[in-house]
Amino acid sequence: MDSWVTSVIQGQKAVVSCGPTSSTDISGTFAEALNAANRALDYLSVTGRADCAIRDAPDDSLVWWPDPAAGGVVMRCQFVQPLAIEISATAVVHDANGNIVPSLPPKPSADDAFRFVRMARTSDDLFDAYRNMFLAFESILSDIRPRERVRLKQPRLIEWLPCVKKSRNSGNTKWETENDWFLDALDCADQLVPLSDLTPPNVTNHKKWILRRIYSAERSALMHAKRGQNYLLPHDASDKAELVESLGRLWYYVKNLIEKHFEVTGQSSHMTPYTMKLLAQEFLPQFGLVVSDYDGPALNPEGDNPIGADARVVHLHASAPRVDPNDPNLWRLLAHCDAADVVQLNAIRRFGLMLPDGSGACHAVSELVGPLILGTTVVRLEMDHGLRYISPTGPPRQFSS
Repeated sequence: MDSWVTSVIQGQKAVVSCGPTSSTDISGTFAEALNAANRALDYLSVTGRADCAIRDAPDDSLVWWPDPAAGGVVMRCQFVQPLAIEISATAVVHDANGNIVPSLPPKPSADDAFRFVRMARTSDDLFDAYRNMFLAFESILSDIRPRERVRLKQPRLIEWLPCVKKSRNSGNTKWETENDWFLDALDCADQLVPLSDLTPPNVTNHKKWILRRIYSAERSALMHAKRGQNYLLPHDASDKAELVESLGRLWYYVKNLIEKHFEVTGQSSHMTPYTMKLLAQEFLPQFGLVVSDYDGPALNPEGDNPIGADARVVHLHASAPRVDPNDPNLWRLLAHCDAADVVQLNAIRRFGLMLPDGSGACHAVSELVGPLILGTTVVRLEMDHGLRYISPTGPPRQFSS
């Protein structure tokens, strides 16, 4: 498809897409390959051959691309480990005599908006999460300022017609327009939580921006797919980053609105970029990056996956940890070796980490288990080990699909 060839093998947890990339770096090649893979899976689905979905591609993938500076093809295994640390603090209030003032336990409450919030925070799909978060927003707005019915405008009527008199006095009404209700509801919400919290810093007309961006360009674009008009395509990378940022602003606004309107306070947990930097610079270099020909049992995602002590292992040369330019909560460590360094392996079947305890033990980290034979065009093999902090109370930002 578009000169790309995509393969799916039953029982294998990988989709392979190869084609004439126009990029000479990993980001452009990865984007082209992912788009080609999704197009091919679309075709397999509508033809009834297979219904497949790509999961966690940026966090566990193998990418190769032509690099003129290296004099050939570079192949990189990139994998990211989540770091979920809950950081919280508890305040103690004392009275004038120094006695601790007991805090009242929170009063449980229920509202339909809470269901939409939960669905948004537990979804593994960005579009589904955004739709549900907007529905939570809409539900709260309609509780703050219910949508109203307005009386229909009547034309001038001839009073002597009995049937007309009856119609004129019947009190016909209709729902106010969605646009009128939404803008008025935003005014009411602004009295509880400033609308400026929902928009970027440079915005001055908050209502207009919210209507155009959040409502029309995002919410409506997720619900419509008319050709020639704006709509968002699932798993398309072009608008993903912007939608994730918008979802984050929407989450914080909904959270604050729930606190003000329903008097339900949520917990907060956060790690500063500086703390993440210190942690990543300490953690990542401790683990050596290796490749192995170990052909043991299939990986267990829920447990340890040791590489057999008798397996051959090749160590890669690591660089210093670096922060991801698009995510301050993601730090990476890149390691490499020349293709000639792995000729001692009959095939690469495991990408792994050497434990820092001095035992020499290695554990596999990627579900891409090979066998992988580099061939003659690959001149450099790389591994990119990532560590990402995920706040348990922050906005949802990572989606497996």
